[in-house]
This record gives sequence, C-alpha cells and structure tokens, in this order.
Amino acid sequence: MNEKYVVLDTERLFIRQTHINDAVEIADYFNRNRKFHKPFDPIRPDQFFTENNWVQCVSDDLQKFRNDQSLRLFLFDKNSPYRIIGMIHFSGFIRGAFQAAYLGYSLDENCQGNGFMQEALSKAIEYMFTTLNFHRIMANCMTTNEKSLHVLKKLNFDTEGTAKGYLYINGKWEDHILTALTNKEHSF
Repeated sequence: MNEKYVVLDTERLFIRQTHINDAVEIADYFNRNRKFHKPFDPIRPDQFFTENNWVQCVSDDLQKFRNDQSLRLFLFDKNSPYRIIGMIHFSGFIRGAFQAAYLGYSLDENCQGNGFMQEALSKAIEYMFTTLNFHRIMANCMTTNEKSLHVLKKLNFDTEGTAKGYLYINGKWEDHILTALTNKEHSF
C-alpha cells in the first residue's frame, strides 16, 4: 500500500488525509456540526468531539490506510485552506474477487447546496477506482436523507434495494437505501 499521504485537488477544494497537527481542526469541524449531523449519525460519546480523540484517530486512520483497510479524507475549501468543511470515509476494504469498499461522508452545515460534496466525491472516487483499483463502492443512505440521496444520484450510484433497520442512528434503527457505483474499467 502507498505510504504517502493522499492529497487530491479539484477546482475549489483540497481533499487530503490529515496529520496529527490537524486534530484541533478536525475536532472543531465535528463540534461545529454536532447538532446538524446528529439526525444522520450514530450516538457519539463526548470523547469523539475532542482533540485527543482525533490525535489517536488520525494515527489509526494512517495505519488502516497502510494496511489496505480504509481511507479517510477531509475537505478544505481553497479559499480557507486550513478550515475543514467535510469528510469522506472509504471503509471496509474487501479485496479478492469483490474489490469493494463502503463510502460515508459529511459536509459542514454552512457549505450545503454549493456542490462541494459532489465535487469532492467525484475526485475521491476516481482515486479509489484508478489508483487503488477498486471495482465497487457502496453507499447506504437513510431513506429520509434527501440531500445525500441527491448527491448519490448525481454521481450515478445505482439503487440496489432498501435495508430495513440497517443502522442504529441517533437512538433508533433506521432503514437505508442501498446504492453502489461500479468501475466499468476495472481489471486485475
């Protein structure tokens, strides 16, 4: 697995893995958006929102990337390049005949409706397909999360079904729409 930090560039965004010195900004991102993200997140302990937690998470994330298990990226607006405005997390890497990963993401409340997530995901998915050679990316979204469903549709994710009581979100089991995007160019 590539030992380098992943850094991607779009017209308006820097998308990259973080360093331990980014822990303050990561904690700030999650604290700023705590109330906004709450309806779509699992119940998080207060520790999740601390700098100390994110120092450890950054270290763990880098190790998981080196071990070909997951990739967490954060979004930075080029107009304010030190402020995190979103996160993309590819997890559950499965290799062999499947060559798949799961996708999760979040965006700052104040950045909604500007196309930032679609722009970032387009670039990140391209990286997953071309550089990391994945065949399939799966994104499962709550049935009530219309903004996220819109982003997935714009990115050409195919709806594959609905899973009842799929994840325990904000204190209750939520149904999710199962979607996936496949890399038509994939080869071993």
